[in-house]
Amino acid sequence: MKAPNLIALTASVLIAGTAVFALRSFDDRAAAMLAAPHFVNGTAVVDLPSLEVRPTAADVREAALLSEATFDSAADALKRNAEERAAALIRAQLAMPYYSFGNALRQTAKE
Repeated sequence: MKAPNLIALTASVLIAGTAVFALRSFDDRAAAMLAAPHFVNGTAVVDLPSLEVRPTAADVREAALLSEATFDSAADALKRNAEERAAALIRAQLAMPYYSFGNALRQTAKE
């Protein structure tokens, strides 16, 4: 093994280890900061836990019956989706990266 490869490997391991250590230590500090009680005008503010709300089977059934899902509406949705994809493709072709002018600028510099 060549010495430059060994040096590069050692440097990359040290840099990666330092980055992981820094991120993990920040994570510990962030958790400690969030756990501190909050006060507004001398009154402690209580953070309530988040709730996950799911619809009941009756709610889902009612929503399905109220929606107007037909073959025509599904076909319209697919058509709109195809039109959006085509428009995105055209926009992607119109976007010109900065290096597209590399040859043109080189030719003008020679003149």
